[in-house]
Amino acid sequence: MAGSLNLGKVRGDTGPGVASGGTMGQFLVKKTGTDYDTEWRDGIWTVNHNPPDNAGNVTVDIGVFNIAYDATNKKFTKTVNGTTTDVVTVSTLKSDMSLNNVENKSSSDIRGELTSSDVTTALGFTPTDSTDTITDAQIDALFD
Repeated sequence: MAGSLNLGKVRGDTGPGVASGGTMGQFLVKKTGTDYDTEWRDGIWTVNHNPPDNAGNVTVDIGVFNIAYDATNKKFTKTVNGTTTDVVTVSTLKSDMSLNNVENKSSSDIRGELTSSDVTTALGFTPTDSTDTITDAQIDALFD
């Protein structure tokens, strides 16, 4: 075909900023804020999840980031390039969240305890019985 060009195997020259080398699984990243200052790094986006240990502690490594849950102190920490900071303390027990008086009931138990009076009080009116009928005059009165 006249005028067509197949670029499928055309390769550009290595240019400034594309560091030579690199191996499978590595990523090309900016090393500094300077234009074209790049380097190859190992698996910065790989995620390693370690199963909980016997104390319930969990760690997740995401490249240079590490996120850890300390079950004893109930807190998450993050570590970036060797510097660790607390992220959040977690309340995991009923007593931690001031829920000591809350019962643990199934929805079936709760539905079994509801009375029609409870529903009427919550709604603020008495629902009509599904067997009740409404007359044409009553309907007309609604729209007058």
